[in-house]
Amino acid sequence: EVSSREIDVIWLSAQGLDNEAIAQALGITETTVNSHWRNIGAPRGMTRKQARGWAREEARRVRVEGSV
Repeated sequence: EVSSREIDVIWLSAQGLDNEAIAQALGITETTVNSHWRNIGAPRGMTRKQARGWAREEARRVRVEGSV
């Protein structure tokens, strides 16, 4: 299960923000953003970097399916 804060991180990443900008937008540290990426990726057997790529692709897929 993904937390609401992790969803925020995914959403901002899908908007093109990097980890530093995500941290600033959410008022958290970049270390915390990285922790969220680990939490998102670990259950899926992914690294932080892989989780970020996966999240961006999922967000794009949802947007495309939602616009049909």
